Amino acid sequence: DFVQDDHLTARFFARAAEQGHTEAQMRIADMYAEGCGVEQDREKANRHWLTAAQAGDPDAQWMYAMFLFFDAPEAERKKNVRPAKRWLRAAARNGAIGVSLALQEIKRWEETGVLRNLSEEPGFDLDLEEEDEEP
Repeated sequence: DFVQDDHLTARFFARAAEQGHTEAQMRIADMYAEGCGVEQDREKANRHWLTAAQAGDPDAQWMYAMFLFFDAPEAERKKNVRPAKRWLRAAARNGAIGVSLALQEIKRWEETGVLRNLSEEPGFDLDLEEEDEEP
């Protein structure tokens, strides 16, 4: 039987991330964001997403932008709007899907000051992994 050890997995991804592996940066960021195998720490997640985003990973660019804007406290959101939009545009250029809805919501927030919870919008899915299609 296979037993998943989240703590061991986190150590593996952290070590690979330290060596510059972009996918490992994404995985350990997700683990810090969710508190899976490590203590939940949004700032550490953010640092790993930023490192992967700077390496050109579109999913990391997307997640870093979401952290900057949608996860930011209200007081920080105004200063983060421009960098969040830049990262979302970079993510779109690099092949991320679903970016337009986030950009539309930022524009709506700029115009109205009201922020919706995008995760409750129909068709919005933060799981950026593509599903394998059956042949």
